[in-house]
Amino acid sequence: MALRLARSHHSPHLSGKPGLITPELIERQLSSHTRLVALASCHYLSGWRIDVDAIGALLHARGVLFSVDAIQTLGRLSFKR
Repeated sequence: MALRLARSHHSPHLSGKPGLITPELIERQLSSHTRLVALASCHYLSGWRIDVDAIGALLHARGVLFSVDAIQTLGRLSFKR
């Protein structure tokens, strides 16, 4: 399988609150070109946690891969597979 480099889209502070990322914010950022969304499960400074299950369901329904950096919350929160 050949991989090609794609442009990335970085949108810090979409909600006006650092680290607050909702499924609605993610949905507004998606396009027909979106193939992967990568998020941290918890903002390193504010402590806001994302709704991994809701965002994952949204992305799954659109056929978009979802990568979660859960190192800060892995031992504390449970995640569905």
